Amino acid sequence: MANRKRARAPQTYYSPDELVERWGVDAGRVSEWIESGELTAINVASASDAQPDYRVGILEISLFEKRRRVHDRGPSSVGGVE
Repeated sequence: MANRKRARAPQTYYSPDELVERWGVDAGRVSEWIESGELTAINVASASDAQPDYRVGILEISLFEKRRRVHDRGPSSVGGVE
């Protein structure tokens, strides 16, 4: 039996503009996350000295959203009174 590598399913990529629409934030905010490394992206610009043309994979989006998820802690109490 031949040793076969299992093919990976192609990953879906999103542009920063699509993420702006998805999350309802400014384009500058998405750029900040990419530039800081908080949101991992690839640069698909045709030349290394060209304006960056970023794409973010769906797996990275899922990890980013998971890290930033706000957990529900139930009803809040003030001064120990619920």
